Amino acid sequence: MHAKLSWLLVLVLTVTAIAQPQPKDRLEKFSPGDRITVRMNDGARHEGTLDSKADRDFGLHTRSAGTIRLGYSDVRSVQPLKIRKSNRTTWIVVAAVVVTAVIIASLFARRLGNEGAL
Repeated sequence: MHAKLSWLLVLVLTVTAIAQPQPKDRLEKFSPGDRITVRMNDGARHEGTLDSKADRDFGLHTRSAGTIRLGYSDVRSVQPLKIRKSNRTTWIVVAAVVVTAVIIASLFARRLGNEGAL
C-alpha cells in the first residue's frame, strides 16, 4: 500500500514539475528590444529593455544600472512593461487647452468690441 502511494506521489510531483514553465521559456515570447518587467525569486523587480538572450542568462538594459545579466533560474516572472502616461504629457495637453481657450476668448472679445463701435 505504501509503495503504491509512494509511486503515485512521485508521478504527481513529476507531472507537476514538467508542467511548470522553465525560467528560460518565460522569455520565449519576447525579442531583444522589447520592454519588460522581470520579478526575481528574491522579490526584486527590474524594468527595462531586453538586450540579449543566452543559454543560462539574459541581458536587461535598465535606466539606473545599464545592462545587467539575470540568470533564468533567479527569475520568477516576466511581463511586458506597461507604459504609463507621463506627467509631462498631461501638462502639455493642459497647456494646449488653456492657450486655445485664451485665443478663442480674445477673438470673441475683439469681435464684441468691434460690434459696439458700429
